[in-house]
Amino acid sequence: MAISACLIFDTCPALSMVGAARRHAIGTGPRERTEHDRLVDEIAALNRTELSEPPEPAAPPDGSARVAFWNVERGRYLDEAAALLAVVDADV
Repeated sequence: MAISACLIFDTCPALSMVGAARRHAIGTGPRERTEHDRLVDEIAALNRTELSEPPEPAAPPDGSARVAFWNVERGRYLDEAAALLAVVDADV
């Protein structure tokens, strides 16, 4: 299985919640890649980054930092995910 990088550029002030019944349906639903891709397209919280001011402004960093994050997908495809993160060469 190949994993391709997917950079998320869309932001929003607050992510919409996914209700308990929908989360249950997703958790007990099909585990195929096509279903995953369909859900990512359909659920805004899976393809946006919540961007808002912190309660108190944080001190600026001493220089720059490369930050990466991933949804580990319940531990599946760990080797592929680790390889992808290695290429990104993130500081955090």
